[in-house]
Amino acid sequence: MMLATLQKDFNEIEASRKELFKDLEQYTEDQLNFKPSADEWSILEVMNHLMMAEGGSVLYVQKKLTNGLADLPEIDAEADDRFQQLTDYMQGDNATPAPAMVTPTFERTTFAATREGWDKIRRDTAEQLERFDESNLNKATYKHLLVGRMTIRQMLGFFRLHFNRHLKQIERIKTAM
Repeated sequence: MMLATLQKDFNEIEASRKELFKDLEQYTEDQLNFKPSADEWSILEVMNHLMMAEGGSVLYVQKKLTNGLADLPEIDAEADDRFQQLTDYMQGDNATPAPAMVTPTFERTTFAATREGWDKIRRDTAEQLERFDESNLNKATYKHLLVGRMTIRQMLGFFRLHFNRHLKQIERIKTAM
């Protein structure tokens, strides 16, 4: 069973994701694969980027938990400052190329395949979250590429920030269609 604090965070990000899928059901595959320009992503590419980032994060956590939570160090005192820096960055109006490992490389995909893939990643996320109890919420469970070590709750916070940042991008693409 998942801790109430993690369940709340998870439910928030899951509700946002489900709302996005519901909103996008009205669009055709051609519209969802539409690119405003040759060097911009389509809606499905943006969604797959989000999915890949979350999937990679969950795999990292899963690997860190292989030997159990007892072996993981407590988070350092600067973690909250680093997370605030990440928050400021993600909420800012800056364009940064995505790391290659989370950059979609396909020309075209389907809405159904994107939903199916992201559904699996969210099930995997929930499974990993169920491994935590109150005594290990302050463990350095996750490592973000830009700001380093984070707690599991900060990882879920990153998922929310990342999603919201790219939701704005999706809205811009819809406007350009």
